[in-house]
Amino acid sequence: LTHRRLARSVAFATGHDSSGELADVDWAALSRGSEVLVFYMAQRRIGQIAERLIEAGRPADESVALTSNATCPDQDVRLATLATAGSAVAGIPAGAATLILVGPTIALRPLLADWQQTEPMTVQTGGTDQRLRVNG
Repeated sequence: LTHRRLARSVAFATGHDSSGELADVDWAALSRGSEVLVFYMAQRRIGQIAERLIEAGRPADESVALTSNATCPDQDVRLATLATAGSAVAGIPAGAATLILVGPTIALRPLLADWQQTEPMTVQTGGTDQRLRVNG
């Protein structure tokens, strides 16, 4: 999420309020307050969120990652920009646990993808291997 040369701060925000509508936040303050933004519960509202961020001064070509089922074997990451984020969400199952990340560090993903862990973590105890699994 952060990188000493690209982004030194991150902010987390909800994608909708208790009624399911777009959260009433100060988009200008959020936009300029952190280099990286993370939205949770935002899958249905990403198009509106992207519009608000662009209106508040974030570049339309800023990198966006839509990460569904993070840390699970069926993790899905879709890369987009603020301008294309609304259409990039198509095909992600409704209700899938999706984090949406916005910022310059997203552009590093292709460089780090080969290091991404794809198998469950293994821990050696007493000479035997045990796999740690996320139950869900």
